[in-house]
Amino acid sequence: MKILLILLLFCTAVGAQTKDELRRKYGEPFSETFVVRSGVTVTATYEPNEQIKELLIAPQLPSELIKLKPATLSFRY
Repeated sequence: MKILLILLLFCTAVGAQTKDELRRKYGEPFSETFVVRSGVTVTATYEPNEQIKELLIAPQLPSELIKLKPATLSFRY
């Protein structure tokens, strides 16, 4: 019985959030990143009226590097 309970806990399906669910929950994004060619990305930042405010061209970082960066937030009063 114990094994069955453990198997049920590990076998439950977890649904990832879709783009539409994120937009419903948090609103429209203020930036988006596009791969314009192999190794090059452009991040577009938008004004509240949805006009482009800034385009940032940068090398595409491997996802492993992004995940290895320290994931801390500073606390301010």
